[in-house]
Amino acid sequence: MVQEQQSSLPTLRPYNGGCHCGAVRYRALLDPANLGAARCNCTICHKKGGLILQLSDETLSLVKPSSYDSAELGDYTFGSGSAHHYFCKTCGISVFSRGTTRRIQAGVFDDDDDDDDEEEEEEEEEEESVGVP
Repeated sequence: MVQEQQSSLPTLRPYNGGCHCGAVRYRALLDPANLGAARCNCTICHKKGGLILQLSDETLSLVKPSSYDSAELGDYTFGSGSAHHYFCKTCGISVFSRGTTRRIQAGVFDDDDDDDDEEEEEEEEEEESVGVP
């Protein structure tokens, strides 16, 4: 009897996201079992204070605008200029970066549920504040 081998390849699921105003949209294919976010230690990511998810170029697709060279998308580089940090020129939200790796800001993924603004405001009021050094 021949036993079938189970594939060790992860099952990728599409995740959508974008900026606050909707001018920049993307789709990322990620393994739901391995969605660990990390804190980047470069100076710009440190200043932004956000968490990032690292992925390959094949698993990130720009939905809107159609090109990284689009007028709606700002491109900031510093130092060696090897990493491009993209942001929406309308609302200013940093969305992702491209360099030797591809990184998405963890906070710009869409929610899976369809909460309305009223529920969101209630959640914000319940959040506990923390001290900043």
